[in-house]
Amino acid sequence: EWFAASSALATPGGAEGGDETAAALLEESERKERAIIDSIVYALRFMKGETFEPEFVRRYRKDVVSSEAVRENLYRIMDEDSEWERMTEARSKIESVLGEESRADGGGGGAEGGFEALAKLKEELKNANEKLERTVKEEEKVQVELEEIEKKGGEEKEEGEKKKKDDDDDDDDDDLFGDDDDDEEAEVAKEAKGKQKETLKSHLSTITTLLTAQAEEVARLDTLVREKEAEAAASGDGGPATVSQGEVMDLIATRAKKMCKDKLWHYGDYSQYVSSMIEYRQVMDMKGYLNLGKEGNEAIKDKTSLLGGAGGGGRGGKDEKKKKRSRRFDWDYYRTCVSEGLRDICYRFVLPPFRVGIKLEDTLTSKSGFSYDRTLPGEDGEDDDMEMSDPRQWVAPVVEGNNPQEFGSQLIDSGELVTLATAREDGYDENPELTDPLRACRYVAAMELAHEPRIRRQLRAIYRAEAVITTRPTSKGTGAIDAFHEYYGLHLLHNKPVKEHFPMDEAELGKRRARLNAEEVKELDAE
Repeated sequence: EWFAASSALATPGGAEGGDETAAALLEESERKERAIIDSIVYALRFMKGETFEPEFVRRYRKDVVSSEAVRENLYRIMDEDSEWERMTEARSKIESVLGEESRADGGGGGAEGGFEALAKLKEELKNANEKLERTVKEEEKVQVELEEIEKKGGEEKEEGEKKKKDDDDDDDDDDLFGDDDDDEEAEVAKEAKGKQKETLKSHLSTITTLLTAQAEEVARLDTLVREKEAEAAASGDGGPATVSQGEVMDLIATRAKKMCKDKLWHYGDYSQYVSSMIEYRQVMDMKGYLNLGKEGNEAIKDKTSLLGGAGGGGRGGKDEKKKKRSRRFDWDYYRTCVSEGLRDICYRFVLPPFRVGIKLEDTLTSKSGFSYDRTLPGEDGEDDDMEMSDPRQWVAPVVEGNNPQEFGSQLIDSGELVTLATAREDGYDENPELTDPLRACRYVAAMELAHEPRIRRQLRAIYRAEAVITTRPTSKGTGAIDAFHEYYGLHLLHNKPVKEHFPMDEAELGKRRARLNAEEVKELDAE
């Protein structure tokens, strides 16, 4: 923005210059902007490709780096380019991590992960067989209906021929009194049955096609299951001999319920958001959020390990020690809460963090505000999950009929909620926070909301726009700082806006320019 501002030309107000003057100013402005961009490109090529010193480029490459503004800011251009490369490299890593998290299925590593994969395949095969059986029954039902219609049609045809013979003697009456209305009704009924028959035939054709596809899917899954079983037998893995398939499926269901991945992020939305990031701090915010969720999920896996030992089966001691050393100690309580399943409980009455971030960002930055009809990438309402377009997904769920204490007590009685802190038995500590059953749930929600990247970005902008600075000199400062001291004035600040110490963003800069005339805009650009 700094080089665009340095070349900006103010368009005079009113119609004094006419259309020709405005067009000339616009053309001149575009020419200068192109010259600046070309100069930056050539300067970066010289400094990075040919390793020329900035001072050499400034003195001896004026013919190519024609913009004076660029030549005077070559070191700043190098710093900005390095910052951009650092940001793009970090963004690429975040995109890969996000892809890995979206593909992760909550399984463990080593033998446990292979056993879970086999159990999942068996469960998919079971579901596919059930669908195939339902389709076969539906096909048989339609065939029976078709046979009944054809049988009735044959009987009605015989009755019609018999009736036609009986009515041959009444031809004279028909000539005198007109056709019989019964014949017309019979024709209408015949047409309706014909349409019904065609509909059933079309439906039967569709069912047959579906039946073929489902049979192929069952055969594919059956082949995969046999291959996995053969691999497990060849590797000599003792997992399947010691753990039943039912236990594995219970483990998978428990992990999925505790992790609540659909509440932490939406892959399509975050992929678009990451690709639009242009600041290194935003990328680091996303990294912190993903790391927080990852550590919570790792704690869940450690808590629900099948094969024993921390880390979920089969990981070496060195790897486990290394993983423990890399953990953040200030997240220990968070990991404990999440491993006990409190994340699942807190999102029964809290809006998911990524939806809170979207609502906050749209409310503060969009001219029309937030729309409850908004859909995320992939939620166009045409898929099987039609509830994705429901506006209620943007509203925090409400637990009806209970106050928080009763809700927490019911969860404790059912075994879903584990209290992680209790008050002292002697009653000395009367802090109600220690006896609140939902305290740990709120802590999990607060941690994940505080790390959500959109929320951090918007709250950072609010803080920068609203925060003020006030200084109070000490007795020594009052005596040492006089009118000739370099810090004179800084010791007497009172509610000075912090935003005056930062460059204005584009929106604020545009509002400020709109209130200035041509000369004042030039002075603002020069600053």
